[in-house]
Amino acid sequence: MCGLAGTVGIKLSNNEKNNLLKKMYNRGPDSQKFQNIFKNVNIFHSRLSIIDLKQRSNQPLTIGDCVIIYNGEIYNYLELKKKLISKGIKFKTESDTEVLLQMYKVYGLNFLSYLEGMWALCILDKKKNQLIISRDRFGEKPLYFFHKNNKFFFGSEISYFFNSNLFDPKINFKKIQDYLYFGYKSLNKSEKTFFKDIEIFPSSSIGIFDLSSGNFKIKKYWMPEINHEPLKTINKSKKIISDIREILIKSVKTRLRSDVETAFLLSGGIDSSSLVSIASNFLGRKINTFSLVDTDDRYNEKKEIDFTVKDTSCKNHIIEINKKDFFQKIENNINYYHEPLPTISAYIHNELIKNIKKNYPKTKVLIEGNCADEIFAGYYDHYLQHLKICKDVKIKKFNENLHFWKKYIKKNIRNKYFQMHDIYIKNENFRDHIYDGYFELKKLFIKNNNYSFKEAFFTDDLLKNRMMNELFYEASPVILNSTDRNCMMYSIENRNPFLDTNLINYLYSLPSILFIQKGYNKYLLREAMKGLLNENIRTNRQKKGFNASINSLIDFKSNEFIDFFNEKSIVDDYVNKKKLNKILKMKKMPNYMSKFIFNYVNTKIFLKKFN
Repeated sequence: MCGLAGTVGIKLSNNEKNNLLKKMYNRGPDSQKFQNIFKNVNIFHSRLSIIDLKQRSNQPLTIGDCVIIYNGEIYNYLELKKKLISKGIKFKTESDTEVLLQMYKVYGLNFLSYLEGMWALCILDKKKNQLIISRDRFGEKPLYFFHKNNKFFFGSEISYFFNSNLFDPKINFKKIQDYLYFGYKSLNKSEKTFFKDIEIFPSSSIGIFDLSSGNFKIKKYWMPEINHEPLKTINKSKKIISDIREILIKSVKTRLRSDVETAFLLSGGIDSSSLVSIASNFLGRKINTFSLVDTDDRYNEKKEIDFTVKDTSCKNHIIEINKKDFFQKIENNINYYHEPLPTISAYIHNELIKNIKKNYPKTKVLIEGNCADEIFAGYYDHYLQHLKICKDVKIKKFNENLHFWKKYIKKNIRNKYFQMHDIYIKNENFRDHIYDGYFELKKLFIKNNNYSFKEAFFTDDLLKNRMMNELFYEASPVILNSTDRNCMMYSIENRNPFLDTNLINYLYSLPSILFIQKGYNKYLLREAMKGLLNENIRTNRQKKGFNASINSLIDFKSNEFIDFFNEKSIVDDYVNKKKLNKILKMKKMPNYMSKFIFNYVNTKIFLKKFN
């Protein structure tokens, strides 16, 4: 894991170059280097050493006419290296960086199709006079860019763009409004950021900057392989489960490749518990795990965490949420993010990582259970989409699944929309629940913001299309961005075994009817984990999620909050403070309101800092 940046056609003073490297330090404290390639082309890199810790693997790395800077990990680099050696390629390092550049030199732009991993990279091909930029399939590693009047600037973090006199970034108030009104699921519906002219480089994409003309073109290099016949029956369930188990184990095994100390984040859910169980019970690894616990019963997973700890004999470290210095912590996070925090989960995740860095400094790599919901069907509305599919096929499965949903699931649901089993049967295009609580929150808004929901089309399959929108636009990008930021804020690398190309291609090739059975979401994962994961977690139907209540973070009666609330702000142009003040007096507010108040606080602090 590292930091990278580059400029084309932009003059930077020595002071600006040094300041940029300083900004990159947290992403790579082990080495910071600048290189001038041509008169108007500069590249910057900071390294966090994970594979081949020797200086020989520092970047920029040059081989012949090509230079690379790169952030991430290529998990199958040993297999690719073996492939290259068979072609006569010789290596000077043990790093995945050298493998990456040699793959480009041998296979050209097609080299991306061979990679299994996470990356944001830049390759300067002097012979072709091109700057080649790419980001991994799922956007695990961040990358931003500015392109205007033949001037080009790219970097791992938005803060890098505040380093040059060329930029005077202005607030994107349309983004502010969307964040306030629609919440985190609106943030990645476009490549726009909270600052005008700074854009997100899209995942699964490659960009080619022509150094002669200044032209910059971006195109997709990958899309998941989808089965467009979701209602087709399959009689190979045992093989399917066996295949998923094998792919997932391999994913965990390759993501354990590291020359530094590795640990796991462990919640009470099936996702992280499965990864810990594979590492411990199947691969025989002795591992450290870290968990965060909320005192609010809706989110407290201590009992579930203990089941996995006992079953795997892993060493577990519990961190509790508290209200101490909340506003100072949020301000520190926003100063680093250069944008409001997207969710409460992002905030508590930061608290967890900060504690790990402080008390367990040898930990350099963390493995997390992110994005399983989006590929195995883990959200409450997935049950309802699945029921719609069952109804369409006119099979006994509909009555069976409806029976189990009513018996086991409905009682755990707080969202009123998800309590209606036939919501998609009546209206397949229903999406009012996506922007959580918007219609209830409208009474708080002063400025109008017309409700409009955009959904990308991948397939006619209702369940899979929703899952893929969550994976590429709504849920996963937010999770991946915040977890990367939080970990790199403290110079720690995070890895996500569920984001494995083979696993996702395999899952999306299966009929949707298989994803939920007998009141169990993530049915395929649960079956694949039989015998590895303890039964208390494997068969637990209740979903809590990695979250916390706003009441666990803020004391609304404190002088600190009252002073903060009464302070004038641009955000008051959007939100009716009198109406909001009444809501703050609720003893236990609904989840959507908790999210909104968190966003309100973040927006107010962000605008005070950057406007």
